[in-house]
Amino acid sequence: MKLTIKDLKNKRQGRAATGLEEHQFKQLLKFYKVSYEKKYGASVAARQAEIEVTPSLQAEEELLYFMLFSLKCGLT
Repeated sequence: MKLTIKDLKNKRQGRAATGLEEHQFKQLLKFYKVSYEKKYGASVAARQAEIEVTPSLQAEEELLYFMLFSLKCGLT
């Protein structure tokens, strides 16, 4: 089953998937992008341009969504 951010059709589904409302997710995304670049020295797109395989998660937004979804649903 593939679940993406685009599959979320309303606010309720977004809250159920991540535990955050849309404006909270966007605020957290700003901080996530800054901290990701600080930790790795480049954006996700820049780092993925260096590898030969096509990654599953291609943007900071997708990485953050997957992380929040995993934590909320207990995938780990």
